[in-house]
Amino acid sequence: MEQLKPPKEIDFEAKSLPQEWKRWKEELLLYLDLAMAKTDESLKVKMFKYLMGKTGREIYATMHFDTEEKDRTIDELVKAFDAHCDPIKNETVERYKFFTRNQEHGESFEKYLTELKILANTCNFESLKDSLLRDRIICGIIDVNVRERLLRESSLDFEKCVQICRAAELSKSRSKELESTDTVHQLSKGSTTPKRTANQCKYCGKQHEMRKERCPAYGQTCRKCQKKKPLGIPVSQCHKGSQTG
Repeated sequence: MEQLKPPKEIDFEAKSLPQEWKRWKEELLLYLDLAMAKTDESLKVKMFKYLMGKTGREIYATMHFDTEEKDRTIDELVKAFDAHCDPIKNETVERYKFFTRNQEHGESFEKYLTELKILANTCNFESLKDSLLRDRIICGIIDVNVRERLLRESSLDFEKCVQICRAAELSKSRSKELESTDTVHQLSKGSTTPKRTANQCKYCGKQHEMRKERCPAYGQTCRKCQKKKPLGIPVSQCHKGSQTG
């Protein structure tokens, strides 16, 4: 127990404060039960306030309690912060969040499923929860082919819906791995990068780097017509097939 680490400071600026509070509260209570089981309640309260950080203590200072500071318990503090971090939900708003939650680009099915379950917990769906989760998956999943596959099922329950989605994602992932392996294999079979060839020069008729200093005709006299060939007159216009000297 000596190596047991306390939870890190709670992030009151988290995107989802209710989830952050739930996670932190669970870690804190486990820590207090395991590391401070025989400790006086007042010391546990002080540990609670210390671990939650400066922002948490500032929030605590604004709260109203029916008991004096010295008589407060962990349960009282937990209930007070429950009300602050996770207030009573508006059912209509929570259901709106659930029914408009679509899978995002790059988001795994597993993450999408987890987010839907979390949203469903505050919607008061009761016995309809699984069937509505199934429907939301069908409507919100990003893969059109998987959606069509799900819609073809005549007796599709939540569990089967999840199994099909997981299998489809796994299959797609393995296909990408095989394609990547095949590409690497083909490249490693000795395929060489073709050498770059020089372009044929229209002034001298030869192949060389496209710079005038590299052209044999630059500043030379044509052997056939005995005229100096300035760069800029194609060899075909001076004397076809002529060579410079």
